[in-house]
Amino acid sequence: MRPSFLRARHAAVALLGCAAFVPAVFAQDTAHGDIGIGVVSRPEYIGSDRRQANAVPVLRVDLPTPYAYLGNRYGGNSLQFGFTPLNTGGWVGGISLSYQNIAPRKTSDDDYLRGLQDIDRSVLGGFLLGYRFRPGGLVSLRSDTDLSGHGQGTTLTLAAQQVFPLSDRFAIVAGPRVVWGNRQHNTTYFGVDTAKTPQTTLPGYRAPAGFQEYSLNIGLRYATEGDWVLGGGISAGTLMANVKDSPLVQKESQVTVSLYAGWHF
Repeated sequence: MRPSFLRARHAAVALLGCAAFVPAVFAQDTAHGDIGIGVVSRPEYIGSDRRQANAVPVLRVDLPTPYAYLGNRYGGNSLQFGFTPLNTGGWVGGISLSYQNIAPRKTSDDDYLRGLQDIDRSVLGGFLLGYRFRPGGLVSLRSDTDLSGHGQGTTLTLAAQQVFPLSDRFAIVAGPRVVWGNRQHNTTYFGVDTAKTPQTTLPGYRAPAGFQEYSLNIGLRYATEGDWVLGGGISAGTLMANVKDSPLVQKESQVTVSLYAGWHF
């Protein structure tokens, strides 16, 4: 078997194991958090000038131990399990395993991509290092590496956020984020190899490693009198450095809007 296939299989088994663990946690009635569904409106792919809407899961659960969590408590995909053996004082650090909610690119969605390859959803493994400051503040550095062999490479995400509670039920979360991609990642997302994709009409382009995107993110969360939470968010970013010069980029500014409803337990 190919090493990439083995890595993907092992990662998938681990992720399924995490999923199987969830019902047991709920049965203990010791976990707490949000679980629900949301709708995301985003560019069809990074750099697209067209938009699409997708249904996505909402998952943010604190497990009985402070050293593990489910969901995107520290960013990334909501289908995520994290283990944080470093969790003392203001510091938090550990590893995570996640699965992408949405396929990064489907060439069938846009004639502009004709002749190029899809970017399939992947299992991602990574590390996290963060520092919590003052109530509701967090600065974090997170990595995500493709374990499925789909060529997504590795990204590093540096982010900061601050929670602003406006009442007992309503809060705003805001902060900046910058994403760096290695050469493999940027080549897959922004490169054009005319030798491998002779059917494309786009000019060839080599995408080096470098910063990909800078964005400002704002989220809203409202807790009802019952057990429900409502929320949403907007992420307004711009593509950076050599990435924005790719012929695949039709629009440098990238905006993502989301709405969700969930059960709080």
